[in-house]
Amino acid sequence: MQQVDIENAPLTILISIDGQVHLTAYKKEQYEALSPLLKMGMQNVIPTKVTQSELNKLLRGENL
Repeated sequence: MQQVDIENAPLTILISIDGQVHLTAYKKEQYEALSPLLKMGMQNVIPTKVTQSELNKLLRGENL
């Protein structure tokens, strides 16, 4: 698998509730505390070839 630099990459956190995927939102201080911890725990990053904008549209139920 290709090596990627995630240190400066923004982190999008999703949660699945009752089979539906939801975006999460955090206060800035919470996000800044959680983001480095989650990145340190990552073992793999799997490319989706989907942009953040396309993901947002998909999650809102809009056509891509």
